[in-house]
Formats: sequence, C-alpha cells, structure tokens
Amino acid sequence: VAQLAELGITFSGQEIAHQYASGNMHLLHGRPTTFRHGDFHPSNLIIRDGSLVGVIDFNRCDWGDPYDDFYKTAFFGAPVSEDFATGLVTGYFRGEPPAEFWPLYNLFVAATLPADLIWSRLLFPKQFADSVIRVERITRTHDFVSGGSPEWFVIQNDPR
Repeated sequence: VAQLAELGITFSGQEIAHQYASGNMHLLHGRPTTFRHGDFHPSNLIIRDGSLVGVIDFNRCDWGDPYDDFYKTAFFGAPVSEDFATGLVTGYFRGEPPAEFWPLYNLFVAATLPADLIWSRLLFPKQFADSVIRVERITRTHDFVSGGSPEWFVIQNDPR
C-alpha cells in the first residue's frame, strides 16, 4: 500500500478493497498450509481434445493457504470465462464452497490488487492501463463489503 502511494497509483474501489483486506487478516489464523501452484489460471493449462492434460508454469509454487491459489481466478480466469471460473470453484469443492471460502477468497484478491498494479507499472508499463481496468473491474464485481461470492459465480440449474 505504501509503494502504491509512492508511485502515485490510485484506482476506483481502492479504499473499500484496502479496508476489506486490512480488516479481515484475522481470517488467516489457523488456516492450513498445503503445496500450491501459485499461478493457476487458464493460460497455464494444457487442453487437448477438450480435456485437461497438463498444468504448466510451476515457477511460483510454494506452501500456503490452499484457497490462495484461487485469487488469480479474479484476474485471469473469470475474464476469459465466467463458466470456467465457476466450474473451477465448484469442481474443487464438488459443489458449493464452504461458508469460509468466499471471505478468504475476497481477502486474497483484495490484498493482491496493489501488487498487481505495482508489478505492471514497474515491469510492463505499456500494459499498466490494462491493469488498472482489470483491477477496477475486480473491485466492481467482488464483494469487498461482506465477503460474499463475486458476480461471476453463478451455478446454473442442472437441466437433467
């Protein structure tokens, strides 16, 4: 947050996302630690003949909260396909996620917004405007007030 200010970067929804992140850090207490991919999103999946056959780009793998691996869904999964994003969550949990999932998901997303903009500004300045648009879309579509599911999460009725 300090570096965001140093760089003079602001975005719509910044204060509500910051308040959500700083006010919900307590949710991390007692969480499990597991091996994580660290960069799980559609660009790192290998699909052949309509089936997932591989996952690539493990250079960010580490240990941490398993729900943290979902934050990239907001940045790179839902914009590509909201059905993919919903399926990722429902597939992982084999249905609706547990009650503690969405508040934690929102915490990981909100906490990552400043880093995304700083990373873009410093390493890919020509793409910075696109990063601002992405971050502002996330602040519009995510529930950084009560920690509920984002707008893209819609489970369709099973037509069977």
